[in-house]
Amino acid sequence: MVRKDSKGRTLKPNESQRPDGRYQYKYSDNGKFKYLYSWTLTKNDVPPKGKRQDLCLREKIKLLEKNIYNGIDITNTKQKFTLKDYYTRCMKTKNLKPLTVDIYNDVFRLYIEPYLGSMKLSDIKYSNIKELYCSLLNNGLSLGTIKNIQNVIHPLFDEGVRDDIILKNPADGAVQSAQQLCKIKKSEPRHALQPDEQTVFLEYLKNTRKFRHWIPIFVFMFGTGCRIGETLALKWQDIDFDNNVVNIRHTLWYSRSHNGKHLGSPKTSAGVRTIPLLREVKLQLLSLKAMQMRTGLFCMEIIDNYSDFIFLSRTGKIISSNGVNNAIKRIVNSYNKAERKLAVSENREPYILPTFSCHTIRHSFCSRYCENETNVKVIQTIMGHANIKTTLDVYSEISEKKKQESFADFENKVKLLG
Repeated sequence: MVRKDSKGRTLKPNESQRPDGRYQYKYSDNGKFKYLYSWTLTKNDVPPKGKRQDLCLREKIKLLEKNIYNGIDITNTKQKFTLKDYYTRCMKTKNLKPLTVDIYNDVFRLYIEPYLGSMKLSDIKYSNIKELYCSLLNNGLSLGTIKNIQNVIHPLFDEGVRDDIILKNPADGAVQSAQQLCKIKKSEPRHALQPDEQTVFLEYLKNTRKFRHWIPIFVFMFGTGCRIGETLALKWQDIDFDNNVVNIRHTLWYSRSHNGKHLGSPKTSAGVRTIPLLREVKLQLLSLKAMQMRTGLFCMEIIDNYSDFIFLSRTGKIISSNGVNNAIKRIVNSYNKAERKLAVSENREPYILPTFSCHTIRHSFCSRYCENETNVKVIQTIMGHANIKTTLDVYSEISEKKKQESFADFENKVKLLG
């Protein structure tokens, strides 16, 4: 018997139309009957008034056949996970540092959940993610933030592929496509401060009473290349003045969900390391310790049973990373304002400092060290890089500059024609 739908179209085997108008496909899975449903038979059909647009029945049948061939059943209960449900489930199985978990949760809550959180994992397409990224870029979000979102969402869909919920990762290539559509230029690589810029910044601190109290922490950072979290986590017991080394054992992080400041292990296992103390760094630390002893300025905070932290505010609180970055901005702005005024009075061009961050200081140290050390493994150990590629990227950049400089010097010494 040939079955026809309400429009007189011939239905294929196992296809039928229910009394309410919905189309149905019946198939067997390990001896059990299962069903697919849709309000439309073909992709050209319009769903009845009040019914949402969905894949037509025959597209679902094709997808079912493809998924069964690949070992995936689209009626599986795992298919019914929303993205938010699946994210929560996956995060419980990941071995991440608490700070990383906080960052992931914030990114998901702020940028992903409002747009995609309630959608089924299996319903999210490449176009949904690309549309999300374009929307965020057009609303002023930076390309770097979009990449952070991708770092959260892409592994989530990879997990969905491994769980046989989806066939492929819909986030593949979404960042690059959104970047092109929104005509966003590629992010400029972070550049280290030039030696002269570094000197001008530190000399300005030394000669400006208003900012002089920042000298110890900035000399330490420029002289060790420590991450800001590692710097703020330092305790006096971590400084071995006898052997002229600083022991990096912790990093300081702030968590909204874990009630404030905490100490954790450094970013990677390679982050646990010792760094020799340059003479000026040691002198600044000794001077800071003597000042704290003389004035009675001791740490007023206890974090995970530690209280002898080194870098403190004037009220005895541990300085925050935002506090250090904001200080850099104030110092640079103050210097540039004074320098422009002085340059006018002296009828010359001003020497302007660029805006930079704590990470720029770390990158500057690495660049200076690469200029003087050829053993990349030694550089990697000092910097605490888990992946030597990170070290090689900086080393290669410095080597390229050195190559140009050496050839300029070589050109003055060699004669080719005449």
